Amino acid sequence: MGFGLAAFHSAALAADFGASGKPGALDRSYSATLGTRYWYATGKTEKTLYDPTGDIRLSRLTYDDLDTHAGEVYGEITDDGLFTKGNAGLGWSLRGSLQDEDFAPYIDPYSSTDSDQDDGHVYYVTIDGGKYLIERPNMRLGVFAGYNWLRQQVHAYGCQQEAENPFICASGQVAPSTKVISQENDWHSARIGIKADALIGDRILVSAEGAFLPYVYLDGADSHHLRADFAGSIPETGTGWGYQLEGMVNYRLNDSFTLGLGGRYWHMETDGNAHFENIAAGGTAQDEDWSVDMFGVTAQAAVTF
Repeated sequence: MGFGLAAFHSAALAADFGASGKPGALDRSYSATLGTRYWYATGKTEKTLYDPTGDIRLSRLTYDDLDTHAGEVYGEITDDGLFTKGNAGLGWSLRGSLQDEDFAPYIDPYSSTDSDQDDGHVYYVTIDGGKYLIERPNMRLGVFAGYNWLRQQVHAYGCQQEAENPFICASGQVAPSTKVISQENDWHSARIGIKADALIGDRILVSAEGAFLPYVYLDGADSHHLRADFAGSIPETGTGWGYQLEGMVNYRLNDSFTLGLGGRYWHMETDGNAHFENIAAGGTAQDEDWSVDMFGVTAQAAVTF
């Protein structure tokens, strides 16, 4: 009887702790993690507009120093080496600036205006599925494929000429509280990548992942609020590529709860068109390049079942 109880107890421990029998081991047959994360990010998004031939640069708009505070929920379920993971977040970009440049021969002389960015937002969702190719009590390595959606909204207020063009945003022309330009971009990305976890001792869990974005699709809209010749927002589209990197160092308070600090970097870029033909009589599509960079630190808390 005693032998039977001992065997049952050992089997229960193995089910709880994984094949290694070690609490918190990474080679458990099943686990589920749910957590919350804060992301402080900065970065910029920029577009360059060309004439319809694509040979002459007309203008460049650079939204920079976009300090963003975002909160998200995330989770991962692992079952017999297969895993599904994802996150969903939203944030506010409460600072930043816009440099709006216009180049000769379209504008002569060269114009460079500065505006303040305020009341911006970000929304994002990531969903991945994959398989761990290597599983050990103290490390595991997997591959995954998935999808990321990022919506970025920015708003520029006021306008101050910083070059020598006397016609655009001369001193006193536009009040600092006047909204001059708004931009909303949806970035849709396919992801393929690798992820790795390593358990150092019994308390430190290091995680990292890198994703290549072989296909990125941009669906954007530019609103110049002071331009009477633009009847609404200018649709913008493009395709391109990118990458997303992140890493985390977690401290295991016990077998279930962890606290962590880390970092994240996202980059996406596209080539496409601004569709002036949709908003102005006689307008034509014009070549356009877009890019976005977001990077910063993350902090998280999670529970694992």
